[in-house]
Amino acid sequence: MRTNLPVTNNEVQLTDATLIVSKTDLKGRITYVNKDFLDISGFTEAELIGEPHNLVRHPDMPVEAFQDLWDTLKAGRPWTGYVKNRCKNGDYYWVLANAAPIVENGQVTGYISVRRMATREAIEAHEAAYRLFREKRQGRLIIRFGKAVKPGGIRIQDWNIGTKLWAGMLATLAAGGVSLAGVVLGLPLVAWLAGMSTLALAAFTVVGIERAIRQPIAEITDTFSNIVRGNYSNVIDIARNDEIGKAMQGLQVLQTRMGFEVAETKRQADETLRVKIALDNVSTPVRIANPDGRVIYANRMLLETLRRIEPQLKAQNANFSVDGFVGSSIGTLYADPDAALKRLSALETTVQTEMDIGGRTYRVITNPVFTAKNERLGSVGEWLDRTDEIAIEREISAIVDGASLGKLDCRIALSGKNGFLPRSPKASTGCWKQPKSR
Repeated sequence: MRTNLPVTNNEVQLTDATLIVSKTDLKGRITYVNKDFLDISGFTEAELIGEPHNLVRHPDMPVEAFQDLWDTLKAGRPWTGYVKNRCKNGDYYWVLANAAPIVENGQVTGYISVRRMATREAIEAHEAAYRLFREKRQGRLIIRFGKAVKPGGIRIQDWNIGTKLWAGMLATLAAGGVSLAGVVLGLPLVAWLAGMSTLALAAFTVVGIERAIRQPIAEITDTFSNIVRGNYSNVIDIARNDEIGKAMQGLQVLQTRMGFEVAETKRQADETLRVKIALDNVSTPVRIANPDGRVIYANRMLLETLRRIEPQLKAQNANFSVDGFVGSSIGTLYADPDAALKRLSALETTVQTEMDIGGRTYRVITNPVFTAKNERLGSVGEWLDRTDEIAIEREISAIVDGASLGKLDCRIALSGKNGFLPRSPKASTGCWKQPKSR
């Protein structure tokens, strides 16, 4: 088994907010890691993706624990256990790991693991247990479903509910038969003792059903309540194999997947917020529209631009409102809204157009946005005000044309034009000059 070195005695402390998530393919190669994984382990995403997950295995972890993990997952069951992982620099961290198969269209396509902070009590208990396995002093202990236990024979909790009920009923009937035999044979003491045994066995059966059914159902109910409240760190007993056990295993898978999905949604929301804050503060007017052409975002610069030309836009479309621009159709900016939306929906690559609104000229750069699966998400539009630039280009062109006719006293004032580089091909003749100081 792979041994990752070096190792140190430095423990990386996790917090209640830490949520380490990874996904692997069926062969255990990493296909996804979240930010907490990178922050805690010290590895980069490039160093992890495509590598076997045992890249972070700590040498203190016994081989039996991972054998139990993979045997459980390959059987289609979830697995819960305490794991000591190694950081890139040799430090270590303990987690409570919840792993489960990823099922898509009825087929297992990979595995997901969601890890949270382990309690100090659990860490100390599992350090001691794992040490026994490493030193080959575990005796009859085995690791089963993430726990160090002694192997036993047929466990009653593994019987299905029907078997439990029939066993109790048959035992009761057997005791009743002994009681009846005592009456027939004229042995009242035997009959009395058998009758008492029947009552005791009936009581035992009721208690057994209570423990086998009612208590686990109450546990499932409590877990569902915790999940509804946003707690995805419930410890669920997934070792039993009866109907209740299968329900608990399903609940564990649900909790693992939901915990990941909620954390991933929060991460994406945080990233979206950061992007929004960045776009809100750029100097270029920007808008984002969905696939139907409905505006879902406009930054501050674009809204200020639209507010300056709102009267002209209202003259074109009486219903236009800057305050209602976000949520409206992008077609409201155009004389022919339907044609504009049709062009937008057919967009496959970056397109540059010019719009003349309210005496201003804007270069609009529109980019379609697609997912990795080539599904259209919408479009992004940037507005560049070229009005002053075009005016200067025209002024330069007029001077150059005049010079070609012999008017060599042409001048253009550069005041207020700092940083402007004319794009007109005629400007390359150098026919504008800085006015002479007097």
